[in-house]
Amino acid sequence: MAPQSLQAAWNALQERDTIERKSGNKKGPPLFPRDAAALLGVTEGVLLASGCGTNECVRLDVDYAAHLQTAHGQQCLAIVRNNTAICECTDAWSTISDSLALQGTCASVSLKAAHIGFTLVIRKETGPASFRHSIQFFDKAGHAICKLFGLAADSLHTLCAEHAAPDQHSEQPVVTNWSPDLPRLERCTLIDTNIEHLLKESAAQAEDMCHIAVHNGAAELRINKCIKRVVQMHGFLNILDPGLDVHIRAEECSIARQCLNADGIVFGEGLNTITIQTGATV
Repeated sequence: MAPQSLQAAWNALQERDTIERKSGNKKGPPLFPRDAAALLGVTEGVLLASGCGTNECVRLDVDYAAHLQTAHGQQCLAIVRNNTAICECTDAWSTISDSLALQGTCASVSLKAAHIGFTLVIRKETGPASFRHSIQFFDKAGHAICKLFGLAADSLHTLCAEHAAPDQHSEQPVVTNWSPDLPRLERCTLIDTNIEHLLKESAAQAEDMCHIAVHNGAAELRINKCIKRVVQMHGFLNILDPGLDVHIRAEECSIARQCLNADGIVFGEGLNTITIQTGATV
C-alpha cells in the first residue's frame, strides 16, 4: 500500500475507533499505531514512517548513540516489549559512554546496533495518551524495539536538526520476516513456578527487591526495585506502581526455566521471555 493510502486508511481507522468509543460500542484498549498497522497488513514502523516528510515524523540517520544521548539528563518513559510482556518505566536517565545504553536510578535500557533498522522522531499524538515528543527505534522488519516518550520538545528539535536522515521519503524499506538471533540460554532446567504467585509474594515483602528484564532480542529493559501492586486486569497480569507498569500475558509464561547464564527465572520461550528474580528466587 502506498504511503499516502496508508495514512488515509490509518486516519479512517482512528475516526471509526473514536466514533465507536463515543457511542459506547467499543471498550477496552484504544487503537494504538501497532494495532492499526496489524489491521493494515504492515509493521508499525512502516505505518509511522508513512508520515515522513512532514513536521510530525522525521527519520533519523544511523548515529544511534546520538539518538539515545537526547534522553541524557531527562526524565522520560522508556518502553520495551515482546509478545509476552510490556515494560514501561519512567526514570531520570543518563547515557553510558561507548555503549547503546541508558542508566536510570532503578532501571537500565540497552540496544543492539546490529539489530536496529531505523529510528523515527514522532511529534504528533499517535494514541489516546500523550505520545508527543518521542524517539522510537525499530528493527529491520519495522517492529518497535524501544520507545522513549515525554522528551523535551527543544531536545528533539535539536536532534532532528543535527541527525535527520537525508532521505525523508514516506516509504520505509524493510526486511520482510526479519528477526534477531535467539538469546542463548545455557544449562536450563524446567521448574514448576507460577509467575503470578512469585510476583505477589515479592510485593507482599516490603523490602524484597525485584529484578525484572524484558527483552526482544534487539533491546532490553531491566528493572531493579521493590514492587507493590500486582493485579489481574484486561487479560494481563500487571505490576502497577508509580513510575513502573509491567503487563504480562501470564498464559505465555507456562514454561519456567532456571538457566546458568540468566539472572533469575526465565518465563516464556524464544524471544518472548521475561526474566524475574526476587528474594524467593535467589
